[in-house]
Amino acid sequence: MSSNSCPVIDAYPFSKSEGDNVPHVQQQQMHDLDAQTGLSQLKAELDSIPDSVKTSFVHAKHVAPDLVSDEHLSQFLYAEDFDVKVS
Repeated sequence: MSSNSCPVIDAYPFSKSEGDNVPHVQQQQMHDLDAQTGLSQLKAELDSIPDSVKTSFVHAKHVAPDLVSDEHLSQFLYAEDFDVKVS
């Protein structure tokens, strides 16, 4: 097999993209910014839902606030790829 018949590595989905050239610290800062923005949006979305519809959430806030902390809400955002409506 000649070297010309090998597929181009750049065509693979796991190959580096333009964002891979961004330093790790800068990527972390961008992620943190997205997380903070998403968290703010999620909180606003939760606030817009009447308490009568989110009774379990309201109960958890009073009984076990650590279960609905920013850290836990952020985990929902992360799991849903920062889609606030789905989270």
